Amino acid sequence: MIFYFLFFKGMLRYPKYTVSLFIIPLVLGATALSTVFSHILFPFSSSRLIFLAPVAYTIVAVGVKETKHGNILLSLLICCNLYGLFDYYTARHFHNQAYIVPWREIVETVEEQATGNSIVMTPEFPFQFYGGKELNINLNIDSLDYLMEETEIDEIWFVIRYRGSYDIVEKYENKMQQLLHEGYRIEGELNFLKQDAISKGLKKKIMGVRSPEAYVKIVKFVRTVEKLG
Repeated sequence: MIFYFLFFKGMLRYPKYTVSLFIIPLVLGATALSTVFSHILFPFSSSRLIFLAPVAYTIVAVGVKETKHGNILLSLLICCNLYGLFDYYTARHFHNQAYIVPWREIVETVEEQATGNSIVMTPEFPFQFYGGKELNINLNIDSLDYLMEETEIDEIWFVIRYRGSYDIVEKYENKMQQLLHEGYRIEGELNFLKQDAISKGLKKKIMGVRSPEAYVKIVKFVRTVEKLG
């Protein structure tokens, strides 16, 4: 309400002219563009009108007080608001389906292929939730060196999700490179939620982040050199 009050009061000072007629199509175009982004797997975007509703309300409000068609514009505001609330509570676009991680499937994949004395290194709590009973899961990558010194580990699984900050991901990737020089080799790699070229390009150009081949990656290391001592 404070947002509406301040912007309505400020914008009503300007002559109405055709400002609203010029900018409203831009708002509608931005809504359509958001829909396009959500369909090409652009993360954190949504086609819901609710995010653009405040901008649309502010623009449409220009001249509402003096125009003869105020009731029509007011009806438009109400309809947009109702649509936003309906779309929010029904959650039709609340989640981008392409970014819902199938944790159960990922856990089952590791359970089926893990053999011998194995450990799973991952920072993801959902993986621990679904696989904590059957798998030996460790959420602290810094403890891997200690575990390798104390016990014989035949298989090391890494489950990594690429999102937001890459600080944690880089620690895992550095550890995987280190294992290649400590008697382990990569036996297999699985990718979940693969990203297309358009999505990768958008994230690199707009968000300024590197984009891997997949949103979730599983890497399996096996020991090739017997532990000394």
